Amino acid sequence: MKTVLLLEDDEIIARALSACSRSAVEHPGGRIPNQALQLCEQDSIDLFVADHLLPGALSRIETLHCVNAVRPGLRLLLVSGTPPEGLTDGTFKCFEDLVATCVFDYLEKPFTPIVLNERVAALVDGQHNQESIQRRLADAQAYRQRQTEGEHA
Repeated sequence: MKTVLLLEDDEIIARALSACSRSAVEHPGGRIPNQALQLCEQDSIDLFVADHLLPGALSRIETLHCVNAVRPGLRLLLVSGTPPEGLTDGTFKCFEDLVATCVFDYLEKPFTPIVLNERVAALVDGQHNQESIQRRLADAQAYRQRQTEGEHA
């Protein structure tokens, strides 16, 4: 059985993933990124899912960036109500870096439990759609570029 680590403060999402998943879901809660980082060091974790906006010193995308440094190759999924083009410069750089790893995916809220579970199942089974996330990154980069040009006009 595959193991998913979920860093999420929304109990509805946590319950939906646990109820429908073919994977074991470890859920340390949304407020413990350091514990999540420690858990990711274990080989038993197959996928790390994190919500972007949770309280704490690091954003969850920065947490995923740190996890990738500790466990390159571990599949990562960021769920967020903030589109990539809306990220701050620092977190957008993390997003770009993570897309380049070929183990990172992004799921924008709102989504249904079925969509979340399908994405998680695909990721733990090694079915990652790199073209889709690269297109999403390219769209976000183009949008951010247009915004920058508009500010200087």
